[in-house]
Amino acid sequence: MRRFLIVASLLLYAFTFSISKALIIYVSKFDDPTITPLKYAENDALAFAKTLEVFEIVPKDNIAILANPTLGWMKAKITEFFSKAKKGDILYFYYSGHGYHDPKTNKTYFIPKDTVADYLSETAYPVDDHLKKLVKKTPAKVFMFIDACYSGSIGRDKPLRVTHFSKRSLPPEKAAMILSSGPNETSKEDDKLKHGIFTYYLIEGIEGKADLNKDGFISFEELGKFVREEVSKSTGKVQNPQVIFPKQLGNEKVSFGFPELEEKAFSMIKSSKLPDYIKSAVGKVIAQDPFKDNEDERYIRLYTWKLALGKIDLNDFKRLVDSKAKKVSSNLSMVKSTGISVSSVLMSQPFSFGVGFAYDAIGGAGGYLARVEYSYFYLENISFFSHNIIISGAFLRFPILKKSLFIKTSLGLSWESTYGLNLAIKLSLEAFGFLSLNAENISLIDLSYIKNGVIPSFLILSAEVFFTL
Repeated sequence: MRRFLIVASLLLYAFTFSISKALIIYVSKFDDPTITPLKYAENDALAFAKTLEVFEIVPKDNIAILANPTLGWMKAKITEFFSKAKKGDILYFYYSGHGYHDPKTNKTYFIPKDTVADYLSETAYPVDDHLKKLVKKTPAKVFMFIDACYSGSIGRDKPLRVTHFSKRSLPPEKAAMILSSGPNETSKEDDKLKHGIFTYYLIEGIEGKADLNKDGFISFEELGKFVREEVSKSTGKVQNPQVIFPKQLGNEKVSFGFPELEEKAFSMIKSSKLPDYIKSAVGKVIAQDPFKDNEDERYIRLYTWKLALGKIDLNDFKRLVDSKAKKVSSNLSMVKSTGISVSSVLMSQPFSFGVGFAYDAIGGAGGYLARVEYSYFYLENISFFSHNIIISGAFLRFPILKKSLFIKTSLGLSWESTYGLNLAIKLSLEAFGFLSLNAENISLIDLSYIKNGVIPSFLILSAEVFFTL
């Protein structure tokens, strides 16, 4: 999945040096055998934490993950998290697990690991009586994401009810909240996604899809609207997230439209006089899923965003990423296997047709490419096998439409079993991560021809379906 989760993620504040912290709680296992375990609460919480880290929203050291806590441990860590916050801090609170709303007392509860279903009010975590008071007291800005209430049963005689977070449950004047479902609804898990549906679209939104007005920023209100609409549509309107926020937080630019920023930065870099290895490294980084970044690639991505935001100039960018870019552009980082290649050779002879298999090893987004081809050709009632090895000394791959369309170029030498050594120039249009349309010019390097002032050339058009290993 190229996509993961979070909302109200203040990458903007991270860049302006506000202190951001996160407390992420999930409860998927329970001591009471009558309480239904949750398949994907852990996946959701860890993905949320990873997103905060990857997108530099909260420093890794400031992210606390509480896994399957008891009531006492949950209370202690939530108290510590909110009571230690200072004015100017940005707090992210995320909960994934069961929730219960008692219709008799009109109170809401989270369900810790040691909850006893028959004694919920005594053993579950009291949202109204504990969390609400802490949120009201903290001087920090608070962003809350609650993925609670999954279908199933919480106990033998207590059917699971939706956790009803109204203005009464938490203070909306102090916290901006996105809640996974509305009153009298349950929050769904999806076996194909291996996530709760709410959390899945939370990730999609923070990756850029929630930038509804395409201004390069995502407000809390935009993010909430995106999540609410996508979850509702995905579940046939049976699950409708709630978005609650004070006016001043709803208009906050709480995240960036990452694809727009990266395209803006890459356009600046391509037209600059920066070294080719920096251009290649940046092209490679923005073409891949951010969650696959290694440490060097993540570093380059962060400063690419800062360049797009105008926080650094091109000279600063070169100084900051130079050594990392050299490593990224030189590392062998992309390996492809072409499932099938259908080719037509255009030359003076009649139409030819070939089907083949190829294996690519590519260095970063630029640098070099090694390719092994094995093809079967039919030409003028003659069929033959062709073995081809290509070594390209120059290879570049540039995104031209979001991250779904790329132009790929290569120049190098090839050796073909029938014609020997050739000079190969290739231009490709790569789409959707699995389809490539290619135009390749092959010039034979044969002294017997060259002495006579002739260099035979062939234009090969091909279509490939590939997958990445």
